[in-house]
Amino acid sequence: MAALRAELSECVEALRQVTAAQEAEQAQTPELRAALTGEKEARVTAELVAEANAAEREAALAAQLEERDVRLRSAEQALAERHREFAQLAQLVVIRETERDDEARQGAQRRAEIDTLKHQIAALQAERDAQGSYIAELLASRSWNVTKPLRGVTTVVRRVLGYADPLVAPDQVRATIRHHPDFVAFRAQVTNILNGWTAANTPRLMAIKLGDHPRDLIYTIAEDMLTRFDPAPLVDKYEAYQRLMSYWAATMQDDVFIIAGGGWLTARDLREARKETSDDGKVKWLEEGDLTVNKVRLVADVIPPALITARFFPDLKAKLDQAAARAEELGREIEELAEEHGAEGGLLELALSDTGRPGKRSGDAFPEKPTTSWASHSGCPSASQAPEVARSVWGAPTAWL
Repeated sequence: MAALRAELSECVEALRQVTAAQEAEQAQTPELRAALTGEKEARVTAELVAEANAAEREAALAAQLEERDVRLRSAEQALAERHREFAQLAQLVVIRETERDDEARQGAQRRAEIDTLKHQIAALQAERDAQGSYIAELLASRSWNVTKPLRGVTTVVRRVLGYADPLVAPDQVRATIRHHPDFVAFRAQVTNILNGWTAANTPRLMAIKLGDHPRDLIYTIAEDMLTRFDPAPLVDKYEAYQRLMSYWAATMQDDVFIIAGGGWLTARDLREARKETSDDGKVKWLEEGDLTVNKVRLVADVIPPALITARFFPDLKAKLDQAAARAEELGREIEELAEEHGAEGGLLELALSDTGRPGKRSGDAFPEKPTTSWASHSGCPSASQAPEVARSVWGAPTAWL
């Protein structure tokens, strides 16, 4: 019992202490709240001030960024302007260089023209000197032994410092000499020598057979030329010999080798012209052809087609030449008509192609339908005649008529 009372007393004492503590706390709560409120307000105020300062700094930074953007745009505009100026300067430089190149080219052309004129003047002077030398050489050479009467025709007996004066103008000396009877006789003598050589060697050429040696043939006929022209006055036999050998090397040698190697019938053969074919199949011809058959060039090594045409088909060749000349003439007339009436609104507007020649226009299957009737124009055919006229002019269907 006593113990229970002691415990009860302790409980009551503890309750009192708790109550006192609560009362003390309640007495201190307004002061604590006031302190806490002031501290919170100070903290909030500081945060607001910090936020305001941060906002000011952000505004300052934004202003600075905007200012920098403005300066950057200004710099970009200035740079673009400089680029335009540089482009203009580059164009001016190109124009100046082009003008300078043109001036240099014109200068080169002028210098070339001057050089050409100098060469022409030098050639005229050389020709004049050559004519004078020719006259002097003629006076001093052995030609007077052949044509002694020409001395009295071409010169007078007046000498100054060892020179003789001609009776004719320098450019008439050759013509005067060539028409003189003595020179005509001399020319006939040389012609007879050449004709004799031709008559003697033509059978040799016609008798070429399979297995002959072309070198032996040219040696025989060339030696015969030297022998025949040896006594000819005023003619260098080696010059005649060189002319024969030049013709042999350029033309005659190949013909003789072909005939001697394959007989006369090989002269009629045609061969395909030399060509090169690229990897993509394109053909590049290395020589001209005498005939073209199915886009293939053919070469006649011995007998040219023109010679066959002139020998065996002279009438057809003459008619073909007349037809070609007539076709060319008609072509010119068509071009004149197209130029005169082929403009917009002209009589041949619808009959010409885009290139200005007779034919269809690109993209137009048929001419456009006229907006007016044939009968509305004086002198035009009637409506019943219009289809036939359209067919004869354009060759197109007349369903729209």
